[in-house]
Amino acid sequence: MKGELTGIDLRADEHREVARLLQRYLPDTEVWTYGSRVKGAARPASDPNLVSFASAGQKEAVSRLREAFDESALPFRVDLFVWDNVPKGFRRNIEEARVVVQKAKKGCKLSEGWQRTSFSDAVHLNPTVKLTKGNRYPFIDMKSLNPACREVVPNEMRTFQSGGARFLPKDTLLARITPCLENGKIARYNPIGTNREAFGSTEFIVIRGKDGVTDNDFVYYLTIWPEFRKFAISQMTGSSGRQRVPVGSLVGFKFNLPPLPEQKAIAHILGSLDDKIELNRRMNETLEAMAQALFKSWFVYFDPVIDNALAAGNVIPDELKERAAIRQGLGDKRKSLPDDIRRLFPSEFAYAEEMGWIPKGWEIGPLRLIATYCSDRIPTSELTLENYVSTENMLAEKKGICTAAKLPTVKTTSSYQSGNVLVSNIRPYFKKIWFAEDSGGCSNDILNFTVKELNTEEYLLNLLWQDNFFDYMMTTAKGSKMPRGDKDAIMNWKVIIPPIKSRRLFAETVRGFYKQISGKYKINTVLTQFSDKLLTRLLSGEIRIKQAEQTLGDRS
Repeated sequence: MKGELTGIDLRADEHREVARLLQRYLPDTEVWTYGSRVKGAARPASDPNLVSFASAGQKEAVSRLREAFDESALPFRVDLFVWDNVPKGFRRNIEEARVVVQKAKKGCKLSEGWQRTSFSDAVHLNPTVKLTKGNRYPFIDMKSLNPACREVVPNEMRTFQSGGARFLPKDTLLARITPCLENGKIARYNPIGTNREAFGSTEFIVIRGKDGVTDNDFVYYLTIWPEFRKFAISQMTGSSGRQRVPVGSLVGFKFNLPPLPEQKAIAHILGSLDDKIELNRRMNETLEAMAQALFKSWFVYFDPVIDNALAAGNVIPDELKERAAIRQGLGDKRKSLPDDIRRLFPSEFAYAEEMGWIPKGWEIGPLRLIATYCSDRIPTSELTLENYVSTENMLAEKKGICTAAKLPTVKTTSSYQSGNVLVSNIRPYFKKIWFAEDSGGCSNDILNFTVKELNTEEYLLNLLWQDNFFDYMMTTAKGSKMPRGDKDAIMNWKVIIPPIKSRRLFAETVRGFYKQISGKYKINTVLTQFSDKLLTRLLSGEIRIKQAEQTLGDRS
């Protein structure tokens, strides 16, 4: 019968009343019973013993439940305890003979050998790291953390004076600020070379495992566990625009901690998946860098033109002589282009007032000559979190996009197609840009560029990828607190325009790079989704290590 308990020696009506009160005051919280009512030695007036796995935030609910038991028509007193308050020496007695009378919501069940504990008992928060005033140490700021990357490396050296977050290798850095936390700004510190101690932004909370209690690698996965992140976000204080997580608020997080060997095994399994994801991410970065290097060689440094000029004995302008010397200095390492490609580039330079020396025959004109804004629209009903792009889920510093958190409420949005270049129009200094590989929709704060000449999409992407494009956007942007690019000014951005054959040749040369990038990105999406699910199931105790290893083997 619905609402009845099993495994506890009570009459049917008593079963229903206890179940009803548990569900009313402690819904989805695991509750056990132990003692005579389990062992079959109870008398009609014996007091049932219940122990709940209520959190600190449920303290008032526990008190109300005790009052409800006292005021009920039950012919006995119900003794209700909270697991965290049960002496550790007595917990084993309970575990030896107990029955689950109410199951926890997913993620709260206490697995065999695990212990219910608090965050403060399991980890060190902002542990002491001794730094010498006046010495230089690696420094990490908030923008160094990439939500797509498990680790963060120092981006500069700074002289330490005082204060700030301080950390050691494998310490976890948790961003306190609302947007960063919601976008997954959590990473492990990975030093470079012999550097160990480092310091960084005061907006970091440093988290480290305790010797003999928690494995440092496991602690990282604990902090990216959705249950922990939801708790951390719920603790934020301050104004709506700049809410922060108080360090002290994290001590109240309660969770089920596996034994140390199982922690290490969990971290190893999840780390193996992250290693695959990280390898693909680095390979994509290499492919992007190769495309950019070729673009700059051909269309910024004019290497093919310089090579042709040197071969023909033509004059090299003074402004380009340093680059020409570098090309000559390469000797046999300087690979000449095949004749059919080399002939697409001139062997002379011409002076242009706006740009200085450029390859002879190339043009100078506004961006509108080679690109336009896409004005097509798509019904919002056709969008998913995976194919909707807004400024919120575009990553800074040309890192691409992540899954959107929500869809717009309007009926239609701007649409994009494969080959479009999407750029965030808000705060151009964040340098948010993405190359569409499928179709979808985007917000009004996204500039959606499409080429005027077919098969030049990759050329346009690499042209807009340049820092000077984002610098120009900032220079011509409107607004101080929330600068936005001026659409007309952007289309009037003056650029060097190579002949169409050169642009198409470049696009064809690097197209394979972007196909590989797209393929690895999709693989990483699948691996990330699988890793997230596995993380939740492992940390909740829903599956154990042997099951996880089997599951991982099935996915290999």
